[in-house]
Amino acid sequence: MGHRAFTLPAAEGSFVFGELTSADFASHGPDEFLVAASGGIGLYTSKTGTTYCRIDMGGGSWNCSSSRSVKRDFAGVDTRERLDKVNGLALTSWRFVNEPPHVRHVGPIAEDFRAAFGLGSDERSFLQRRCARRGARGDPGAGREARSSARGA
Repeated sequence: MGHRAFTLPAAEGSFVFGELTSADFASHGPDEFLVAASGGIGLYTSKTGTTYCRIDMGGGSWNCSSSRSVKRDFAGVDTRERLDKVNGLALTSWRFVNEPPHVRHVGPIAEDFRAAFGLGSDERSFLQRRCARRGARGDPGAGREARSSARGA
């Protein structure tokens, strides 16, 4: 789909989207979802464009909407209590079930996060980006290490 995007015979079940460039863009393996868009990639949950996650032009990480303007029902929290709970979360090194053995991530487990805070849309996921950026102790610098570890660096 798109321009000069295709799947090779070994890429059964794959979807490929290519932008308008002179280069070919192909899937070489089965069951891939590939997008080449040098202008950026976005996933929007609102047609007004207020809630989204996107990779900006030339970027390599997701940026998701988090502005005060797209949130409501604000309530104060006990900062010390929250930081104590974050401090109590176990940080472990792990990999996803289907990832190769050399890939490693660092962070808390969703079920532990849910038990500590009772937040999120379900007990099996949470907004990892916020945890990685702030680190286990609320240290903004700690996120750089967490992101590097998540990339396997």
